[in-house]
Amino acid sequence: MTALLSLNQNSVIEDRNAIIDIVLTRYYLAYHSQSSIFLNKVKSLSYSIMTSGRDGGVDKAILETKIKEDVESLLRPYFDTIQTVVTMIDSKTQLGAVDIYLMFTGVYNNASYDTDKIWTIKDSKLVKLSELQ
Repeated sequence: MTALLSLNQNSVIEDRNAIIDIVLTRYYLAYHSQSSIFLNKVKSLSYSIMTSGRDGGVDKAILETKIKEDVESLLRPYFDTIQTVVTMIDSKTQLGAVDIYLMFTGVYNNASYDTDKIWTIKDSKLVKLSELQ
């Protein structure tokens, strides 16, 4: 995350890379109970995981769609156009875990901003965050 954030005269963060970091951090840190209490107005990764289950597990196709929709709804207000790709595969580093690959690109004033993340979940909990190199 950007160490120093600059604000414009209206006290709004203008650095789009910082906005991406802040929004995604809030998304994976928010508790599922916040989403439940506020009728899914507060988007959270844990709530999407919890509501994507079937027979005690996570339905990957449903979760991919939910994460894509969540990320797009959270970041759309900050960009002119966006593109989000979410892919889930079984983790190669943690037995029984699933890696969620998130690739996001947003365009604002003809400049492109992107981020690539890997979120590893196991037993319906986020266990690892990393940048895709």
